[in-house]
Amino acid sequence: MPAKTKTRTLQTARDVAERFGVSVTTVRRWVRAGRIPYIRVSRRVIRFDLDEIERVAACEVG
Repeated sequence: MPAKTKTRTLQTARDVAERFGVSVTTVRRWVRAGRIPYIRVSRRVIRFDLDEIERVAACEVG
């Protein structure tokens, strides 16, 4: 029987900005500062797993 895997839906910086009520510039600043996890799709393209970002944010708060 095949193992069940979680399918991740990768989001853009704009999606992350809307979810957290900040600007896209702020999301990019967080990436440069290493504050949020991201996935590099290509040299110029990055995507985000919102579940992972929320998990990191919960650890910082609590």
